Amino acid sequence: MHSWNRKLFLAINAQVGKKPWLDHVMYFSGQWLIVFVIWIAGLWMLVLRETPIMIISISLFAITALGIGLCTSQLIGLVMKHKRPIKDFPEVRTLITPLGNWKSFPSDHTLMVTITFLIAVLFAAPLWIMVSLGISALFVMVGRVYGGVHYPADIIGGLVLAGVSVWAAHGIFF
Repeated sequence: MHSWNRKLFLAINAQVGKKPWLDHVMYFSGQWLIVFVIWIAGLWMLVLRETPIMIISISLFAITALGIGLCTSQLIGLVMKHKRPIKDFPEVRTLITPLGNWKSFPSDHTLMVTITFLIAVLFAAPLWIMVSLGISALFVMVGRVYGGVHYPADIIGGLVLAGVSVWAAHGIFF
């Protein structure tokens, strides 16, 4: 008997290979779209913000939130020992080859794209930036599950940790 988390993962992963165009979209989303997210955030800060003080403020806030989130994520990974799906189900189809298989929970990709989105919201980025980052973040999250490297609960963990990290950074700065 599998948990809802494993059942949902297996149902999503069963779609891999059925529609090649979807496999390509999900591979790009799960592997490379995070680069686009960083590019959009950089565009917003460097091109659309005139004041150097705002660029410095946003950058320091982002470094703080990401530092809190990524350090906490690594600590959680060391304590919880939650393996990637390929370790639990060797027969799953993977589109993405992660750098390591020692940690799956929480998803660091989800953490990073969600922090980037939340910072854009917090610092009142233009609506098109927030929408672009939000949609891209969702595609990254779905791509990581579809691509076979994360369970849905890993994504939820990344979302929660991103919220906590931005909240903690907000407490430090404001």
